[in-house]
Amino acid sequence: MNISCSKAKQYADKVLELNPNNGNAIILKGHAIYRCAKGSAENVFWKQCLSWVAVDYMLKAKSTDPSVADAANKAI
Repeated sequence: MNISCSKAKQYADKVLELNPNNGNAIILKGHAIYRCAKGSAENVFWKQCLSWVAVDYMLKAKSTDPSVADAANKAI
């Protein structure tokens, strides 16, 4: 299944509305932000900034839901 990064962010947001502590959804949103940055940002600095945001999502995921810590660490 190949979905766009904006769709992935939408799906993650829907899950997080129901359960803001869902670590998998937080990771999905972080991955989507990073992929959107790689695919659409023209400015190198902007891409780097969005990668920092993605790392913040991974850190949030593992602190919110320790069961996803390994996946979050691999993504970081």
